[in-house]
Amino acid sequence: MDEVLRNLIALQGVDSEINQINLKKKTLPEELRKLDNEFASLRADVEKSRALLEETIKKHRELEEKLKKAGEALKKAKEKLLEVKTNKEYQAGLMEIEAMEKKNEEYEEAIILILDEIDGQKKTLKDKEEQLKIEGTKYEIRKKELMDELEALDEKLSSCLERKKELSSSLAPEIMKKYEQIRAINHGLAVVPAWREVCSGCHMNIPPQLYNELYAGDKLIYCPECHRILYWFDQSKDNV
Repeated sequence: MDEVLRNLIALQGVDSEINQINLKKKTLPEELRKLDNEFASLRADVEKSRALLEETIKKHRELEEKLKKAGEALKKAKEKLLEVKTNKEYQAGLMEIEAMEKKNEEYEEAIILILDEIDGQKKTLKDKEEQLKIEGTKYEIRKKELMDELEALDEKLSSCLERKKELSSSLAPEIMKKYEQIRAINHGLAVVPAWREVCSGCHMNIPPQLYNELYAGDKLIYCPECHRILYWFDQSKDNV
């Protein structure tokens, strides 16, 4: 194979790798942001459950305080009943005590219900905290993997750019200009293999005579359809 063609094939490989690296450098930060957002959402859900439990506990304390004051008021009402002198006052006192006792029962029932609610919320919070701990470990591992990969890409890109510089300097300026022009109009792909008289870039047939010249590999040949630089490559099963 002609040395110029060999260097162009190598250059295309490096450029393709650079494109992949740059794509990764764009998508990895997005993946990191998504990872951070997902974990932040889990953490926020735990905080929401914790805040809900604290609010329910506060309501429980308020009910307990109301029950306590209502109990003290009931005690005073019963003591006062012992001091009444008329039947009318006595009956009014009994009605007041009955209303107070009914109110106390309502407070007690509400306290029982809210205690059940607190138990349920505590269990939910505990489950979420345990899940957050598990997901937190996964999050830290995955984040480190992405950060390491991102850092490695910078080193890999630097190496590829250096390799591209070496290959570019080995090619004549007019060939490099042509190569870059073809890349610009063909989505970054200027050099492609051909097999069985078909260009792998545009998938169009190559004239038999041109294909025979391509097989020799001693000069640059361009696809008649997409104008990419072609090289022969055996893609048969025996050569996979």
